Amino acid sequence: MKSRNREINIFNISMLDVISGALGAFLLIMIVLMLKPDPLAKNLDLIIVMDTTGSMADEIEELKKSILSIVRVLDRVTMSLRIGFIAFRDHKNPDYLTKPFQIRDMDVEGQNKLQIFVEKLSWGNGFDIPESIGPALGEAMKMSLRNDAQKVLLLIGDAVAHDNDAVLQRVRDFHAGSEERIISTIYAFSKKRGRDAPTQEFFRRVAETGGGEFVSGASGMMEAVLLSVLN
Repeated sequence: MKSRNREINIFNISMLDVISGALGAFLLIMIVLMLKPDPLAKNLDLIIVMDTTGSMADEIEELKKSILSIVRVLDRVTMSLRIGFIAFRDHKNPDYLTKPFQIRDMDVEGQNKLQIFVEKLSWGNGFDIPESIGPALGEAMKMSLRNDAQKVLLLIGDAVAHDNDAVLQRVRDFHAGSEERIISTIYAFSKKRGRDAPTQEFFRRVAETGGGEFVSGASGMMEAVLLSVLN
């Protein structure tokens, strides 16, 4: 199967150029629901791997507001949905290196537990620019994934790893095991922080190596997550 990687820059999508913020997210959801598309996959196992250091404070707050809407859309376009979550910081952070929410069915109880987990997330110091992406992805890859599911790891962050080459090799090995195992990325730069070319290239390479989608832009977490999975 040919690699599915395509770079998606949110700023280049005309609808989202015109309609921003919560209204744009609402319309995106309504379009997906009204079209009633065929399921993207019989089953979908999604693990969100997210940087929760200080520079990601705005994205964390956005995800708290939108996580249930994201789940409901994905549940509508898949036959069966499970979601897991790995929050990560850095080696020097005293609170945690990684904080997992084990992958589970997104029934009512699962949605409630995921929402509670996300709502309790807070940002912490990263101490230096690189973050612990390698350990976070490694923990996500150890979660129990179904053989008959599309398996998507979604990396969200705004900084490179401590060892970019080692991370890329880990991603390569994960995707090589099955074309149904992919890694997509969201480079969460903001207008305030600006775009860092080496970091953007790292996230692009992770998605390319993992056979997934690369999304860049600051239009909103809901749009970014849905585009990274729905495309």
